[in-house]
Amino acid sequence: MNTRTLILMATLLILGAAYFLFFYGKGNTSFGFDDTNFSIEDTASVDQIYLTRVIKGEEKLQLRLKQQGDNWEINEKYAAFQPRVIQLLSTVHRMRVREGLSEAAQASGLKFMDALHTRLDLYAKGKLIKSILVGTQTKDAKGTVMMLNGANTPYVLEIPGIQSYLNVYFPMELDIWRENLLFNGKRDLIKAIHIAYDSLPEVRNLDLLNLDQSPIPQDGGFHKSSSLEAYLTLFKGKVFAETFATIPYPNKLGELKSRTADITFGIDYVDGSSRTVHLYNRPENLNNYFAWIEGQEELLTVQRFVMDKFLQEKADFLND
Repeated sequence: MNTRTLILMATLLILGAAYFLFFYGKGNTSFGFDDTNFSIEDTASVDQIYLTRVIKGEEKLQLRLKQQGDNWEINEKYAAFQPRVIQLLSTVHRMRVREGLSEAAQASGLKFMDALHTRLDLYAKGKLIKSILVGTQTKDAKGTVMMLNGANTPYVLEIPGIQSYLNVYFPMELDIWRENLLFNGKRDLIKAIHIAYDSLPEVRNLDLLNLDQSPIPQDGGFHKSSSLEAYLTLFKGKVFAETFATIPYPNKLGELKSRTADITFGIDYVDGSSRTVHLYNRPENLNNYFAWIEGQEELLTVQRFVMDKFLQEKADFLND
């Protein structure tokens, strides 16, 4: 075999390999690499996330998430709900192109995208590393039309193995992103717990003091150590309200503050801070409380199954 033949065969092999990588290297699709590279491999490097609602070319609303140490904040004002940020980053890491669109569908997709989309901008150390336009879900609700900012072609994206559209992971509602913290229930941070009831307070009210030392009810009565130990195992970390409720109930907070709470739950922390939650029964909704936190002007709803296990009474800890 002469040298010319060897060179020709080598050239053909290289061209064949290049063809294979170009057309099949992206998950056995024929999509080009540049406009289908939606996912981010190293989401741990992301320290800023901007979500911008764009309507007919105009930016109407923007949410700014920034990492501050181990936590995230929203719009430089509120603590962000960490699980939701983690969920967004996980989505960006796992989502993949499911399929391309026909020529007619591309035209429709671009039309919808021009009318309304959410722009997702992700930054690492001040540098924009990915900008994605999130459009509408598909008719089968199992994918979402997206395109990279600056590209000309939209695609249908999905999370492999999960039959759901992805729009839900990029909401624009501020209250969805805010951390609706009731109290931090991490056991080793707590010095005292105070629970006051509007009905039968002399029988039910409970004060557990010196929890960083030896727990003693405030009235000097003896406690059942086994019951107290079981109770304190419930305090493992942050406890959250269900929703912010000021908008759907605009006058409710003022009404509630004008009367005594049905239950008041308070924690004193080892660092000298405290947290007091005022809870109100809801006759129209037996699964929830209304609530507000001392020092804050926010109406909350709290699910009973979340809160009731913390609402013990004096008798639960006194010897017979």
